[in-house]
Amino acid sequence: MIYLFFFLKFRSQLRRTRPDVVRILDDSLTRAISDAGGKITANRAVISAVFNEETIGFWLDIYILIENLKKEIETNKDFFGYSLVISGELPSAPEKLCGFLANHSGVFLYEKMAKNFVPYATFEKPSEWLKEIKSRKFNSGSFYRIRELKNFKNSIKNDSDLQNEIIKIIAINSILNIVWH
Repeated sequence: MIYLFFFLKFRSQLRRTRPDVVRILDDSLTRAISDAGGKITANRAVISAVFNEETIGFWLDIYILIENLKKEIETNKDFFGYSLVISGELPSAPEKLCGFLANHSGVFLYEKMAKNFVPYATFEKPSEWLKEIKSRKFNSGSFYRIRELKNFKNSIKNDSDLQNEIIKIIAINSILNIVWH
């Protein structure tokens, strides 16, 4: 099981002053969680979800979830900090951990999860993002912060030629469901 926790600093104040912004963020996050195959287990100060990591394309779904969340948060100036925590173990105090990590704003993966996510992102080690902090509260020293998501580039240089070739093959073998090369 994979556990996901999302915390937004000053959520209650934002709900009073900018309820539309918080609602849009919450809706997009819950939609992304369910699209990735997750089940929301709590939706209070911390949005919590559980995933089955054995599903096909799980880490790619998590990549898309993180990418959409980061776009939503980084394009809006009303947010003052957040934490998205992904862990293979249930933290003893997820609310406190998320609140602490929100002071460092970002997406945090437990060390074992970060190893699985290396093809999709570059990370800051705990010693880098906790450089100025003496105490590592709530086991925060076991979490890697995503520095940036990797961009995937199209490996096929001449895409239109490939598409035309596929169309010809399908036209010739219209009764087949498999494209033969």
